Amino acid sequence: MFGRRDERVEYRDSDVGAVYGDSTAAAETPQSLGGAMLGGVLPEARLLKMIGPRRLILILAGTAILAVGLLLAISWMNGKDSKAAQRGAAKFATALVAAKPSVAPDGAASYISGARSYFGPVTSAKIIGGHERGVNSQDTADERTYYVVEMLIQSKRGPAALELDFDDGAIGSDRISGIHELKPSDARGLSDAQRAELSKAFAARGGKAADVVKLSGVAAGAGIAAPSVAKSTHQAKPALHIAKPVIPASASHRLDKATKQLSCVQRAHGDVAKLQACTQ
Repeated sequence: MFGRRDERVEYRDSDVGAVYGDSTAAAETPQSLGGAMLGGVLPEARLLKMIGPRRLILILAGTAILAVGLLLAISWMNGKDSKAAQRGAAKFATALVAAKPSVAPDGAASYISGARSYFGPVTSAKIIGGHERGVNSQDTADERTYYVVEMLIQSKRGPAALELDFDDGAIGSDRISGIHELKPSDARGLSDAQRAELSKAFAARGGKAADVVKLSGVAAGAGIAAPSVAKSTHQAKPALHIAKPVIPASASHRLDKATKQLSCVQRAHGDVAKLQACTQ
């Protein structure tokens, strides 16, 4: 126009954003190829950038210290349980051979008489193994653990392998919570000759391991005797007959009259005429 060329001004997206205060154009700046690959392959790099390398090192160090402390605590508790179980098993072995329930640790007195009743007199008892046992729930592995001790005894009915449970729940307790017989295949620490002898004796006893009920001496109906009725040497005393009191006739007549008057007063319901008639 007027002989001059039209001048056109071209704006870039970044310029438009700067003029109108729009940050969209700046945010849509493409990421470099190296940054995209690093963020995709190593997501931890973003975390490192957010919290800083020093703080991340402190978090990792604290986690490691906590894990080591937890392992040491578990190891200490397992050691306490192992020593207590070995001590309790030694007491049980002594009591079993000597037939002295009073020498047995807590919870094991009834197993002395029960085991000797089932296997017969016991001439020797020695520990052949021990380990931690984990109890698993439906959703949790090793929800709780306790120590068990395996013992080999020599009895009148041949050798037998027993397992002593120390499931007391207290750390370092030698209380025995249960005892049962092991199958020869489950017994540990035996030589081939000992296992063969154990298998032979196990088969001679019927081939079925004695459970905790049988070794505790509690059988169905055992120890429950019907109470005996002792015959009395004294003759039964005759029952006392109390005679009814004899009421004189005059007193009885006055009582009947008073009763009738009371009934008459109740029926009068406050009527003066009727009340006068009751007294006549």
